Amino acid sequence: MEIRQYYEDIRRENLRLVKDLLAGKHPGQPVPEFVTDEYGDGEKKPTSVYMTSVRNRERETQAGHTCLVAIWDQKGNPGVAATRIVEGTHRVATAEEIEAYLKRQQEQKRYHEDADLKFDSRARQFRVSLPE
Repeated sequence: MEIRQYYEDIRRENLRLVKDLLAGKHPGQPVPEFVTDEYGDGEKKPTSVYMTSVRNRERETQAGHTCLVAIWDQKGNPGVAATRIVEGTHRVATAEEIEAYLKRQQEQKRYHEDADLKFDSRARQFRVSLPE
């Protein structure tokens, strides 16, 4: 694939992705945010999208991992999401995959909070004050 064609595919995929997200074709995705540019002009556009990895032998990716990916980079150019779709390593996540991902994230957060509480209570239990 030529380099020009590669970047043209990324731009085209990014436009299609943004259009689909604004049209609501992918349920469960983050709500588009109101974004202003450096000139003060603003518009509502999606800033991130949930994606799920697909098996790709060339890139050695495994299927089924969901993550939140940026659609635009800091300069406003097409970001990681379109690149991952064009390279064939990811696809837009379904509502069920997003729900499972968020549930797993909450369970992990709860587990770590419980572990922190246990550690903190044990640390308080063994504190010794030395005589002055």
